Amino acid sequence: MPPLEIEGFLSDERSVNPLKRNVTSADKRRVEAEVVTNWRSIYAVSAFYFLSSITMHAISANAYPYLGRLDKNRSEAWFGMCFGASKIGQAITLVIGSILTNRTQKYRLSFLFGRLLCIAGLIGYGVAGMFVVNNRKYLILGAFFLVGASEGTLVLIRGYGPRFSSISDRVRAMSFITAGGLGGILFGPLINLIFSFLGNEDLFHFVIDWNLFTLPCIVLIIINIIALLFPFFMDEPTVVHQPHIRSHSNIIDRFVHSMTSLFDHVDIPLLFVLLSVKVTSNGCIYAELTTIVQHLAAVSNLEKPVRVLAFSGGQIFAGLLSGAFAAIYSICMSSKRIFQPTLSLIYSLVIFSGFALISVPWPFANPVILYNNVTSPNGCEIDKFSWCETTSLMNFWVWFVFGCIFMGITMPISLISQDTLYSRILENSHRTDLFQGLYGLVDCITLTIVPWKIGGLYSSLGPFTLYSIVAVILLATCGLVAVFIPRFKRVIEQKDTRDARDIQWRYNNVPLEEISM
Repeated sequence: MPPLEIEGFLSDERSVNPLKRNVTSADKRRVEAEVVTNWRSIYAVSAFYFLSSITMHAISANAYPYLGRLDKNRSEAWFGMCFGASKIGQAITLVIGSILTNRTQKYRLSFLFGRLLCIAGLIGYGVAGMFVVNNRKYLILGAFFLVGASEGTLVLIRGYGPRFSSISDRVRAMSFITAGGLGGILFGPLINLIFSFLGNEDLFHFVIDWNLFTLPCIVLIIINIIALLFPFFMDEPTVVHQPHIRSHSNIIDRFVHSMTSLFDHVDIPLLFVLLSVKVTSNGCIYAELTTIVQHLAAVSNLEKPVRVLAFSGGQIFAGLLSGAFAAIYSICMSSKRIFQPTLSLIYSLVIFSGFALISVPWPFANPVILYNNVTSPNGCEIDKFSWCETTSLMNFWVWFVFGCIFMGITMPISLISQDTLYSRILENSHRTDLFQGLYGLVDCITLTIVPWKIGGLYSSLGPFTLYSIVAVILLATCGLVAVFIPRFKRVIEQKDTRDARDIQWRYNNVPLEEISM
């Protein structure tokens, strides 16, 4: 049979008998062209993600000294509870939002509700000083819960992007969205930096004390109000694919059917591979980020103001590099032989294992570190850490320069590759938003457990052992992804074929089993 003519394949005219149409490789390209990327929605959701992700990075950077200003009896344990509350709030809205979105196929309401929660949390965070001292810490706890709950609705963006991007544009679309999320890493600390000139002094008093902790709340509220506008520029899904559900006589049969149909069009081994990669990669990244301040204090011999400046500057530098590499990555995806998502994920994990290795104070490279004592407040606390006497001094400038570069490369490429692969294996699934919610929930649980446990592991194992373990885990994850590369390729090719048949059916009303591929 002759291949389908370009003019007839996607035309509304039905003069050509659709049963005589073979789908060739050229036809598949035309099918893909039909699923045109809605760039307006992609740009709008990227801008929304950027503005929405700033808040948590901004308030978490100065929350501990702010809590100390409000309540002199505050403890590190309570500060940890605040972050725990934010993760609980995130998990709640993530689960509820993914279930509702999967059922209604509507995103806008969840996005708007999340921003309103964030604004409410910021108001509580800013006015905490108006309340009785003993109650202030509870208001900060509630503020973190609300801001964390608003973060849960942002996870739905991972499901929104694939719905409005074609297969060929998927990586580029996810690059824009990921770059928007990474922008919060950069601009969150910058907002605090703008008001850092105030120091511990209040600028003025009107209802509350306006200082470097409360003034950023005004800026953040304005940013979130602006973010409320962008969901109105995002289109909602118009085509809702519902699976054919047979009626069952009893509740057990209905439950069994719902469970078996849950994984329709989803490759279960690849699903668990990507969930494992999410746990190990993000767990290792946050293990490093959580212990950086403690690590610099112990093995760099730097004074505290220099360490704070280095941490803030490194965060901004890495954020700028992340945005740049997200853009470069989206452009270089045209060379798919080099920058396939699976290979890109392996590249990013290998690079980050290098960051773990340069964080290790190698005994053959440098002299021993200084000890913290009465005359010298800098150095390793020998009374607290048993490994001080056997640990060498870390070369700070090598760590700072290469660490920022490695983080700037790793963060965008790893996130884009993981999100792209996850969206591809969920292609044609009727439970996409549920699985995206599961993906975000796994990430949320990981980021709750790792910061809680990693401080104790650093104290007991020491930096050499801990960061060596991190590097080994990352390299083992690379091996896991490499083993499944052939399966990724095969499953994605099968889904591309299914897409061609599905769209031909939509346009020509041809039963799928009658279409020759």
